[in-house]
Amino acid sequence: MHNIHSNKVSDVLETRDYSIFTKVKGNREVSKAHVNKLVKKMDVKFLSELPIVVGPMNKNGKYPILDGQHSAEAREKRNKPIRFFIASHIRADDISDLNTDKSNWKDRDYLNKYVQKGNEHYLFYQSMMGKYSCLNAKYAFWTTVCNGNCKRRTALDDLFKKGLFSLTEADKKNVIKVADFFKDVFQHLPKPAKITMFMFALLQAMETPGFDKKHFVKKVKKQSNSFLNASNTELWYEKIAEVYNKYTSKRKQLSFPRWNQINSDQ
Repeated sequence: MHNIHSNKVSDVLETRDYSIFTKVKGNREVSKAHVNKLVKKMDVKFLSELPIVVGPMNKNGKYPILDGQHSAEAREKRNKPIRFFIASHIRADDISDLNTDKSNWKDRDYLNKYVQKGNEHYLFYQSMMGKYSCLNAKYAFWTTVCNGNCKRRTALDDLFKKGLFSLTEADKKNVIKVADFFKDVFQHLPKPAKITMFMFALLQAMETPGFDKKHFVKKVKKQSNSFLNASNTELWYEKIAEVYNKYTSKRKQLSFPRWNQINSDQ
């Protein structure tokens, strides 16, 4: 039989005193829906036995929860003891870093993390999402627009998660202009078009030299029924180009690049 050599490196503690724990500033927000799911599953033995991870006791006599916020709240709701171990050398930042390649942390969690830290760039990002909530735009759209791009890039998402997202004052003015334009367009769009695929198609169309935003808004207002359906971003792009040039004098018509040409140039 193979001998296993191991060393004891930590103690798992247990308590029903829920007041000894505190949330970490910058950690992801607690989802009530997820807590409720865990509450229903809390009778499964291994779930109640899994320990949460906390940092050393702070100056207020509390243990900051580094990982396991949802589990801790679920156990408190069910009046079950909380098992925990103290990780002396793990910081709150380490938790999100460890989860970068997992599905645990969503874009909103990273945004909340840096907003709570007072990062002015993420505060601006959050304010734009609030001010232009009528767009119902996803994080991918805002990250792309804020970086002055028309296509989503994985590198931009990575910078956002690492807290390296930043904007100049000129960038901010441009983002507001783009958001105002989309808001004007959305006022005349039918509901089926108010989706991410359309938004990225329009961002790409705007890259066409000579694209006139006011002209396009007028066209959308008169031809809104042209935007009732399309199955992908390429088809939305083609509809945008068609509507832009329809009933427009040849002198003002634009030569929109073909979609496959755009993508081959990336």
